[in-house]
Amino acid sequence: MPGYWRMKSISVAAACLAGFLSAAAGAQNSTLAMTPMPAYEKVALEANVAFDAGISVLPPAGRVQLDDFLRRMRGLDSQTIRAAGSEARVSAVKAYLVSKGIGAERVQRRSAGEAQPGNVSIEISGTRLVQE
Repeated sequence: MPGYWRMKSISVAAACLAGFLSAAAGAQNSTLAMTPMPAYEKVALEANVAFDAGISVLPPAGRVQLDDFLRRMRGLDSQTIRAAGSEARVSAVKAYLVSKGIGAERVQRRSAGEAQPGNVSIEISGTRLVQE
């Protein structure tokens, strides 16, 4: 009887293959849309906001720079914006970013030594979907 089971297994396998092939032949008549995989690019953005000497109020030119920074970071998956400068000036930059919809927890202060005196430098890095 070992030959019987081998023949039975071959018959079942042949029937399965025939069913698969007929299903595949039917699928050939339909159009299959191939969707390309999304592509991502690494992005690092920086901005340098200049303050007037001895003042921690965000100047109008600084608002323009921050608006440009926010525009450039659209679609970026990063969560943290790093800001370097004096505590009062970083707070002014942070308050402006929060007023534009950035979560306060996303803005972190680095040591003041990393920025030019009188400025606040900000940076963010992450990935973004490449638009074709």
